Amino acid sequence: MTVMYQVTIGTGDVFSAGTKDRISVMLVGTLGSSEKVRIGNWLPLRRRENYHLHMTTKSELGDLLLVKLFKETFVVGEDDWYCSRVMVETTNKLIYHFPCYSWITDSTPLEIIEGTARKINEYKSPILEQYRVDEMRKRQEEYQ
Repeated sequence: MTVMYQVTIGTGDVFSAGTKDRISVMLVGTLGSSEKVRIGNWLPLRRRENYHLHMTTKSELGDLLLVKLFKETFVVGEDDWYCSRVMVETTNKLIYHFPCYSWITDSTPLEIIEGTARKINEYKSPILEQYRVDEMRKRQEEYQ
């Protein structure tokens, strides 16, 4: 059984937000994760543009927890990209919002959790708990 997801990815409205690098996306849910799928063809991602793609998975992913964005260098040197948001619509019309508002500057994948605000005790999934631990560790390193 294949499951279809409609994914919309927005490039932000800031100077030089677009990129010539290759951007890929992966969905992570309570029941598994999708394959990494590339956004667009060979054209650069432009500022203020939304990109739509259909993702199919071999099985249901469950409730979507986070999205992973990947950037691979296409031309010589890094070409930063500013992602404003990711939105995913499931076949049963559930819509998940992943606000990003972040620059992706290197090949380190960017993980974005679903936009619903949660208290620390509401992180029921081990994936979200690990995300929160990693995020806190990263912030401590940055601000030490």
